[in-house]
Amino acid sequence: MEMAPIILVYLFYSMVGMAHLAPIDGELQEFFVHHRVKRAKVELPLDIFDVTRWHNYFRRKPIASDMEHVHHSQVLADRALWWARKCRFDYVPPEDHRARGDILRTTLSPLFATYGQNIYHTSKLLGDNELIREALSSWYDESRVYLPDDATCLIGSCRLYKQLMWASVQAVGCAAIRCDRLRDPFGNNYANELFLVCNYNRQ
Repeated sequence: MEMAPIILVYLFYSMVGMAHLAPIDGELQEFFVHHRVKRAKVELPLDIFDVTRWHNYFRRKPIASDMEHVHHSQVLADRALWWARKCRFDYVPPEDHRARGDILRTTLSPLFATYGQNIYHTSKLLGDNELIREALSSWYDESRVYLPDDATCLIGSCRLYKQLMWASVQAVGCAAIRCDRLRDPFGNNYANELFLVCNYNRQ
């Protein structure tokens, strides 16, 4: 019987301690919101070999004597990741393009003063190699409406194909992000979408 008061005191202080340790409802909600936001943009690491291998594979298809063999550029890949993290399915705006181009030109080489860009998104659960292959294949499919004699498109746009096949391109850098919500310029939202960005140096 003498142990009863001691047990009651122990339980009381244990509950008080737990009350101080446990977050209140508002804090708990903030905690989960914080961690949900952190998970909203998950980078999919890309194999550099796959990026360059698939680019050179498709670039060998057209008959062009001046077609350059592309190599990987970490600087362009970093710029691609910077843009992909925004989860905005659009091209870099001209003002950001110029600003980033100035950084590239002053820190590395005049070859990086401007750069081209291709973008792609899918809801499929793809690995890095599959994503690169599928994206480049879709860009190359625009060759069906491309008129090589005057470098124009028969119908619609073949911008992605033209960028992929830009003969003087020597460097490429890509990045991919899994976005909880990907927005496009028309106000559409895509849930749990893979977003790929590839940047190319332009001479």
